[in-house]
Order: sequence, then structure tokens, then C-alpha cells
Amino acid sequence: MDRALKKSCINKTIGRNILLEREYRRLSRDELATILGVSTAHMGLMERGERGVHVLHLNTLSEIFKVPIAEFFTSNNEDDVKGLENDARRDAIFTLTAGLDESELDYVADMIKGLLEMKSEK
Repeated sequence: MDRALKKSCINKTIGRNILLEREYRRLSRDELATILGVSTAHMGLMERGERGVHVLHLNTLSEIFKVPIAEFFTSNNEDDVKGLENDARRDAIFTLTAGLDESELDYVADMIKGLLEMKSEK
């Protein structure tokens, strides 16, 4: 797994665990954002894994949720891990294709369709 993909998976794992802990404790996103001193929008980005979580925020979350920091990096469900990896791959594809014009996007889409057709023929 390349570095960017691994980083994205880690961010998504941390974000999902923050979300689960927040919901378990019946805190609103706005309440948790206020505790951390970030905007509600920023909190949402962190929970979705679209923005990394600062180590000081992880420390605060660890203290208020009363869980070790390592818990935020752990996914106990193998399906979750595979899903996060796939999400990270989709994000990487989106980033790679963001600057393409319409004809280039059509070319990429045709390549993907061709790969899928080859796969279904096997």
C-alpha cells in the first residue's frame, strides 16, 4: 500500500472511531467541536477522515472519552478495514483525475469500463 493510501486509511479509521465514540456518548458534533476548539465543519471533516486529527486533539479526545489514544487507530472489523481501503483508493482516483478535462475523463472512464469487461469475461 502506498504512503498516501495508507495515510488516508489511517485518517478514515481515526475519524470513524471518533464518530463512534461521540455517538456512544450522545454528544453532538457541535458539542465535540466546541470542546476541541474547532468548527463543526472541521469536526465533520475529521470524522469522515477527510482531514487529519492533530495529536493534541487526539490527546483531548482520549481524556474525555477515557480511552487510550491507540484505540483511535484500531479497527476491529476486517470489513471496515477493507471498506476504508477502498474509500481511500476511490479518493486517490478522484484526486488523480481532478485536473482532467472532459475528453480525458471520458478516456479514463472508457479504460475502466474495458478493465471491468475483461474482468467479467474471466
